[in-house]
Amino acid sequence: MEIPKIRPGEKMSEFSARVDAALPVGGLIHKSAKGGKDPLGLKQGRTKTEKKMHRMYDEWREEEKKIQEKRQEAAELREEDDMEMDGEGQMQWKSDINTDGKTGKNKKKKKKVLGEIDDGNDDPWAIIAKNRGEVKDGLNDVVQAPPTFTKVPKAKFKELHGAKVEVSDVPKAAGSLRKREELGEERKNIVESYRQMMKDHKDKVKSQ
Repeated sequence: MEIPKIRPGEKMSEFSARVDAALPVGGLIHKSAKGGKDPLGLKQGRTKTEKKMHRMYDEWREEEKKIQEKRQEAAELREEDDMEMDGEGQMQWKSDINTDGKTGKNKKKKKKVLGEIDDGNDDPWAIIAKNRGEVKDGLNDVVQAPPTFTKVPKAKFKELHGAKVEVSDVPKAAGSLRKREELGEERKNIVESYRQMMKDHKDKVKSQ
């Protein structure tokens, strides 16, 4: 066996790799040579464990690739659902179409017949719902009439031995009807005292 000699211009790491490869010991080339390359051209076999691990790596890469493809496909489908073709044949976001008031299934203005006046509201069901009180007026809406009760208010009085007592402001958990009546009277006195105190305070401030 010829003893390896360093070549002109050869690095020590490369010479060391050639020496390790020339030795009759398997597996040294994997750690000594950069990238696991064999400088002598000898084929290095893999162990069963290495083969098993590489198969697992390949399976993981394939599964990850499939997952990424599914995610990308789902994202594209969601994007297509959020897009809609406008009246000019161009794709736009649905929110932009609704904001701009351009053509759409729900945004198309109905045609007026001869003599019909455009009141700015094309939805008759919305008018009916508003007249019934099902649609509440907004903060900045101008109302045409005071609000009306849709339900009859519950009576504030209950009858006890033929006499009516006021217990609507006291919860049932407070006890019996008589106990609630006493608490209601006490509450009423406290509220009246507080109102009188605030009134006296305001009068005093005004007089100063």
